[in-house]
Amino acid sequence: PYVFFGVSYCLLFLFVYGGELLDKLKAVLLISVSGLPYESALWFLIVMFETVIGYLFIDNIIKNTWLRRCAIGLIMIVGLVWKLLIPIGLPWGFHVTFVALGFYELGRSVRELCLKRAHIISAKKQFFLLVLVAWILIVSINGQMNMRTSTYNMIPFSIVGALLGTYLVYCVAFVLSKTVLSTILINISQWGVLFLSTNHVVLGIVGQITELPIGIPFRGVLQYAFTGLVSIGIMYILTFLIYKTPMKIVFGK
Repeated sequence: PYVFFGVSYCLLFLFVYGGELLDKLKAVLLISVSGLPYESALWFLIVMFETVIGYLFIDNIIKNTWLRRCAIGLIMIVGLVWKLLIPIGLPWGFHVTFVALGFYELGRSVRELCLKRAHIISAKKQFFLLVLVAWILIVSINGQMNMRTSTYNMIPFSIVGALLGTYLVYCVAFVLSKTVLSTILINISQWGVLFLSTNHVVLGIVGQITELPIGIPFRGVLQYAFTGLVSIGIMYILTFLIYKTPMKIVFGK
């Protein structure tokens, strides 16, 4: 999927804007986290692939849970400080993958904790609100965090914010899994590669053709919400149709 969409967007970029095709191909095939044409979110595909493979490799070698966590923690620290010490990133975004391995481990730990102690999710609404408030404060103080550009600001705050955010997402997913939205969310998850590979393009097109009138209250918020919902609907329908054809092999099926 990464190569297919990366090369396709390179050709589309060349057709629309002209310029050097070689520079864009170099960004796709070597750099992977910057200089990508159109769909900058493609970086996540290559990093996700490296993270899953790397994590399985470490998990198979290190059987002790705490030793594995310590090893991945050290790798994560290297990724967090890489751009502070060395301004040049590694090929294929490996310096980002180092950090992603840590967050992958955090996600697994939170999931295991929630599965073992379901009451943490189902019964502790006050605890959820407390975590939500803490997460909002940490994110507000720390500012923007961007893995693609290795922007972490205050690193401890970034890690704690990610941990709390993972817990909040898991709680929301747990609640939604008991509603009629569960089937839609499961499909989006299973079709995530296509959503990830096309969302910037679809959002850009929808945003241009569905611009709300100037002067309406909360125009900015409503525009984001409306564009997002329409884009999700379009991608959902397109993905559903594509996965019914032989083209699904391009997306990992």
